[in-house]
Amino acid sequence: LKNRAEGFHFFAGEAGAPAGQAGDRGRQPRPGRSVLAQLVATGSAGVDVLVMVDNSVSMMDEQELLAANFPELIRSLLQPVDAVNNTTNAPPADGRADHVPVKDLHLGVISPDMGTGGKLVTGCSDSVDGDDGILQHEYNPMVMNCDAAYPLFLSYVTEENPPVRAPGDPVLEAIEKMANDFGCIATLGNEGCGFEQQLEAVLKALGYHAKDPPDGSGENTGFLRSDTILAVLVITDEEDCSVDMTNPDNLRIFDESLTDTMGVMNLRCMLHPEMIYPVDRYVEGFAGLRDDPQNFVMGLIVGVPRSVDAPACTGFADSLGDCLDSELMEAREDPARPGYMHQSCISEDPNKGAYPPRRFIELARAFVARDPEVLGQNIYVHSICSENYSPAITAITNKIHEIIDKKGTARELELVKDPDDPRGCTCMAECRIIETLRDVGACPSPKTAFDEDGDTTGDVFIDDLGQSHTLCEIPHARMTVTGG
Repeated sequence: LKNRAEGFHFFAGEAGAPAGQAGDRGRQPRPGRSVLAQLVATGSAGVDVLVMVDNSVSMMDEQELLAANFPELIRSLLQPVDAVNNTTNAPPADGRADHVPVKDLHLGVISPDMGTGGKLVTGCSDSVDGDDGILQHEYNPMVMNCDAAYPLFLSYVTEENPPVRAPGDPVLEAIEKMANDFGCIATLGNEGCGFEQQLEAVLKALGYHAKDPPDGSGENTGFLRSDTILAVLVITDEEDCSVDMTNPDNLRIFDESLTDTMGVMNLRCMLHPEMIYPVDRYVEGFAGLRDDPQNFVMGLIVGVPRSVDAPACTGFADSLGDCLDSELMEAREDPARPGYMHQSCISEDPNKGAYPPRRFIELARAFVARDPEVLGQNIYVHSICSENYSPAITAITNKIHEIIDKKGTARELELVKDPDDPRGCTCMAECRIIETLRDVGACPSPKTAFDEDGDTTGDVFIDDLGQSHTLCEIPHARMTVTGG
């Protein structure tokens, strides 16, 4: 379906009633007899989630909080709860899951360590490449119940109709294992390079490393698929410092011996913005990863002030207009701590804070300018200094649900007895389901050519461009009624 399907037509009405005229571009419902619902097949219900986890010295508590909050996204996507009536969107529950479950989930983790241009930098173990945007999948021995080894990324294919659960009920054992496995590979520790290049790491992970040679390295092959929803979550307490290493002169930013000319290491990204890639590189790069912008979602748990201190810095991108104007978001040296940036937010522990993530807000705002109706409402920002990351996780989860619910469909259909069953024990839906293929070709088994006019020749659908498409009828799914 995902390769050749253009859409589906559902004809519901009297059993055996004609569905419309063969070749018609617009089939109309017949009052009292039939109803037509046309659904466009926009892709599979798969989701690829990439989590960029800062593993520098100050991030241990934040990683633990992420490992505690993030599993709810996994549980909710793979086995949604039943809390409301699907027709009214209000309680009580109606026996059906509130959302369409994700059929196929990929979950990968990377760090922001992109190396230091070959320069030796204190705290950075690999000066050449770092982790380079390659998926991290080694387990952390400090996390309980981890496997001895993990594949390049976690994956889960759900059963066709996972059991509906009430809020608070446990999920299937395999789903809960995936939730725990995420903590095993996402708790990267706090011994990573302190020269964070978060945006470049994400772009390389999903671009160059996701492609097979010769176009890429193939290191992350298989993780990112072409027909899925892509969700990116960034968690970091530092500003992005993605250095343009294609210019050899920019490598001076990593040279610890150049304090007199380049300034102290902690301030160099602020002092030398000309050496950093422009934000537009990532707006174009990320948006280009999906053909449909609706299928790109991003969560930024970064160093913006907490919502009580700067309300304009929390929420979806289209609500962040005044965030960069906040005094707390100024990029400046802290007069009380020479050689360090001033902190934009402080967590419950007064010794731990974060720094103004201006480039992340600029990225979010640029998405608004590019596509206010879609991308502007698909990027969510939350403070890493908050006590709970659940609001951000919930916002991202709900956005994915919203997109997938549009791709799926649910409709109550009347059931009638199957006339071919003399026992009267088999029921079938009183409808015909017709699939419109992308081209003209034979219907794949068990589908058969749709022949509405009875001339023994399969009908075709002619679109507005004059292109012909084969129409295939999908066999009914029957159910046998037992016990009388």
